[in-house]
Amino acid sequence: MDVKAIDFFAYTVEDMARSLAFYREMFGLEPEFVMEHEGQAMWAEIDVNGVTVALNASGNGARGGAVSFSVDDVQAALEEMKAKGAEVVFGPFESPVCWVAAVLDPDGNAVFLHRRHDGTCG
Repeated sequence: MDVKAIDFFAYTVEDMARSLAFYREMFGLEPEFVMEHEGQAMWAEIDVNGVTVALNASGNGARGGAVSFSVDDVQAALEEMKAKGAEVVFGPFESPVCWVAAVLDPDGNAVFLHRRHDGTCG
């Protein structure tokens, strides 16, 4: 697998509205993308000069912080990781903007495997 770049960092949040208000009020940052499920915001992406910080609603996959590595083929990278014994958290999953999957490192931290539909990374 060839890791091309870090695409984003993600944090688990307990209350998405409260967290979005924090980033808005403290830093003047607005989300560029919010994904909802059954009327609830589950994922939000905030761009900071080309670097994305993502907020992941509690109960929506891995907990804590995570890094996302850009790869050419999420399914192939996930299969490679599974063959090496990695614990899969979820995926692969297709969102409106990307393909993504997640595995855990030995300490239980999430590592996302990610590919944007437009082919960009970093």
